[in-house]
Amino acid sequence: MAFDRWVARCKLEREEAAMQAASAGSAVVEPLLPVPDAAPRAAEGLIKDLRRTGVLSAEQAAKICSKLATVANKSLTALAAVEGDAEGGADVQVQERGATLRLSLRGAPKLFVEVQRSHFEKLRFLHARHSRRLAATESPSAPALGAIGAIGASVGSSGSCGSGTDARAAAASSAHFLRDVFCMLVRYEALGSHGSQCAVPPAVFELMRERLGVRLECFASPLNAWAERFCSAFADVDAPFGTLGSFFDFSPPHGSFEVNPPFVPELLLAAVHRAEALLAAAERRAAALSFVFVVPQWEPLPFWRHLMGSGWRRGPPLHLAADRHAFVDGAQHTKHDADRLRPSSFGSTIAVLQTARGAAKWVVDASLIEQLAARFEAALPSESSTRARMEKGGGDAVAQLLHRRCRSEAATTATIEEPLSEVPAPERKRKRAPAASEEVRRPEGQVEEVDQNQEQVVDGVCESEEPLRKQAAKTKIKKRAKRKHESGPVSAPS
Repeated sequence: MAFDRWVARCKLEREEAAMQAASAGSAVVEPLLPVPDAAPRAAEGLIKDLRRTGVLSAEQAAKICSKLATVANKSLTALAAVEGDAEGGADVQVQERGATLRLSLRGAPKLFVEVQRSHFEKLRFLHARHSRRLAATESPSAPALGAIGAIGASVGSSGSCGSGTDARAAAASSAHFLRDVFCMLVRYEALGSHGSQCAVPPAVFELMRERLGVRLECFASPLNAWAERFCSAFADVDAPFGTLGSFFDFSPPHGSFEVNPPFVPELLLAAVHRAEALLAAAERRAAALSFVFVVPQWEPLPFWRHLMGSGWRRGPPLHLAADRHAFVDGAQHTKHDADRLRPSSFGSTIAVLQTARGAAKWVVDASLIEQLAARFEAALPSESSTRARMEKGGGDAVAQLLHRRCRSEAATTATIEEPLSEVPAPERKRKRAPAASEEVRRPEGQVEEVDQNQEQVVDGVCESEEPLRKQAAKTKIKKRAKRKHESGPVSAPS
């Protein structure tokens, strides 16, 4: 997680510098690779993230940061020296593995990426729509795409792309499509941040479209986009699939948009500031503009406080507990249908910022908030699906999250419930558990227990729950020892 946050911070800092400069300066050699010299704040953030593990000292974290910067600079120099034909490149071959397709370079089978067939057909659909008109300036109010399965069905499985009357033209078009898909997949695989690529469930998007007129996502990718047009981080590889570029370069005069940035505090704050600037400009034109923010509920952080205190916020916000809602997995393009929805790792906040005309056109009221909460909760995986995923285990991040929550709940339950079987019958009444309305007395110095379903967050990073579980176990042992000491030997009833 520290690496992708460093990449995101570097990219944000570089974009901010370009916006402030009179010109964009020299062309970017590789949008994914950080430019450490141009992003000193990002280096500070990386050091903080590394130190937060509790394993590294400040000196060790700084040394790792320095080594990463050296490697990044060498890679940038090497890439700058490469000369090649943009229209050339190696051939991409496709292997079918059931519902999964494996794309690799011909002659280099060990370098491969995988994608589910349904997502592959979605990419074919988007590529056919946008690859030949990259310079077009269409309205962002494109119609929403349906569910992934519906896209695949509408495109068909013939493998054709376009009219395809000429065999050679069809073959060239197919080769071009495969190269574009391969390059895009490799980019996002290199980023590796599937956890920060999660998307809002389709049913929630449908409600946002119906009630708030949402037609475009401000932070998406060709892999998780719900609409035909979207903003994304990498215009160079996403352009053939319909991206409008970075949200920070996007200036819609009006319309309604969903904003769900990667969970990097600095990026979240920058997104709020950008939306407010666009709203101020739209308000001066008396235009209807609206942004629906979906962000983690990290209350101590500046972006969350700024969002909640924004003068553009309309209606009540929605706060969702971590275990009461779900997202579409960031790695959905590699998942089977049953595994695409995942419970959230954090509590979430949904807030709407609007101009005056936007607020009149797309009303945010209690009924909308209730419907949003219901659809987010309805997206939670079924009990059987959750159990199957936990049993499958392995390196699945969602399975690990579910196991942590189960262990935490078990530890909390064991701490709260007293084992009555160990207490003689005459003593049970005195040792009963306190009622909910009664005050629970805790030993001096003991911290009040927290809801362990909620992940602990410091500077936007989920802290380990291990200390909480250890504390719960120690508390349980202390209570048992105290109970034994207080009760003493109990004589038999006469």
